[in-house]
Amino acid sequence: TANPRVFLEKSPPNVYRAAMLQKHFPNSFFILMQRNPYAVAEGIRRRANFSIERCIRHWIRCAQKQMENQRTLPRAIYLSYEQLSEQPESSQQRIIQLIPELGDLDIRKDVVAQTLERQLRQQIVNYNAKQIALLSPEDLAEINAQLDRVPEVMAHFGYEFIRR
Repeated sequence: TANPRVFLEKSPPNVYRAAMLQKHFPNSFFILMQRNPYAVAEGIRRRANFSIERCIRHWIRCAQKQMENQRTLPRAIYLSYEQLSEQPESSQQRIIQLIPELGDLDIRKDVVAQTLERQLRQQIVNYNAKQIALLSPEDLAEINAQLDRVPEVMAHFGYEFIRR
């Protein structure tokens, strides 16, 4: 509308722009999100055709920046992809507590999603298991070699190492 109540900007590079956005938009709020590193690495590789090492290193850098954002942004909440997809009602309540103007938020509403199979309209779904199943033992070994260097990041976000 001409006078929106809330402007939402969700570009992935905002992980790195958050402090600047806070400075220039002092009434801004942040929903900091993170997703399972194995699923993220698989998805980036599938879409961009980068090496799995590059994909997981990207996840690590972004996760470390999100940890900094959690420490420094005054009006922010953290929601994992897993919480959002598996606990939508409590996630919705946390978002509304942060931004009361979103009181009519309907997190169960169907959205257009590009799934592993095709584009369709559906509720938020956790695709981690399907994506992780696409990783080979060699992929897992490379991902773990990188994640083993930053166990504090895995612990911070509560993610488990996958050792098969």
